[in-house]
Amino acid sequence: VCGLSADSTDRACLLLVQAFLTAQPHASPNTHPGAVTGNIRLLTVPGLQPKAWDVIDGLMLDASGLKHALSACLPLTQPSCVALFGVSLAPGALTDPSGTQHAQAEGPKVSGAHTVCEAEVGQGWSPAAAEVDILVGLMQHLRALGVRVVACQKVIHERVQHAALQLGMVPLQRLSAQHATSLSSISGALPINSWHPPVGAAGRSGSWKHMLGVLGGVDFQAAAHRPQLILRPVLAPGEAASASCSWACQAPGAHARLVKQHVRAGGCSSRGRVQTLLLGAATQSGCDELRTAAEGALRVLAWTLRSPWVLPGGGAWQGLVAARIRAKARALQRRRRH
Repeated sequence: VCGLSADSTDRACLLLVQAFLTAQPHASPNTHPGAVTGNIRLLTVPGLQPKAWDVIDGLMLDASGLKHALSACLPLTQPSCVALFGVSLAPGALTDPSGTQHAQAEGPKVSGAHTVCEAEVGQGWSPAAAEVDILVGLMQHLRALGVRVVACQKVIHERVQHAALQLGMVPLQRLSAQHATSLSSISGALPINSWHPPVGAAGRSGSWKHMLGVLGGVDFQAAAHRPQLILRPVLAPGEAASASCSWACQAPGAHARLVKQHVRAGGCSSRGRVQTLLLGAATQSGCDELRTAAEGALRVLAWTLRSPWVLPGGGAWQGLVAARIRAKARALQRRRRH
């Protein structure tokens, strides 16, 4: 594959099996293959030499262009709370995204369930600017809860990002669905789909505390001179709870969910963890080919959980079946003669 030497191929196979065994969530052979492959993220970097290939415990993201902006906030070496948003942290489509233009006084505009009352020209106010102010206040509220990482599947407004950085938080935007799922798995965070805290009992304003997750650490790591951001999981929930109960108090929901994962994994702290498989080739096309081959190999490994049989290739099993059928036919013929 991709012109790899025998030694490089052997190393790739070794890392694939290592990531596969660590990502398997259960010891049961009935584990669905998707539960295993969903815990493995493949990251291929052009120019990365085989000796630098590795399996990273946690989630690794391409941080090109982010290192300078996040250098003041990183590294995070202690357990840190993370908030995962599934809703955009930017002004809505009904408002001016820039927040600088003012709408004409045309009265209320209704679109679906939203009503936006626009200001007159020259008043120095716009719905977009008001929404950004709400989001900046949201960052302050999250920081008061102990949040150090704000992840979003959609866009985070530039001013909101700047406010988060000033508060010592790491803003991560445009996460894919797979990356968001992996982040939720390693941290125990639940997606937040509103700018407002959930309503508690008797209509009181609740808190996001039970929806927050916890990361064991966040730091940069270079791969072929390209910065990568590593989001590491906490220790085994039992060890982490006894060693540092502060994060369990800040994110009780995450602690409960991580303990539940730990129990489902049979109490094994190294089972069912999200792994990032870091590979590379000389060119981008080589990386794409290597990624396709690695994904196919992982699928084959995953399906062995459901069908633990190996058949010889090159038409050998068809020949064996044909020979068995011929032998069966001869036996039937002999019985008929007698």
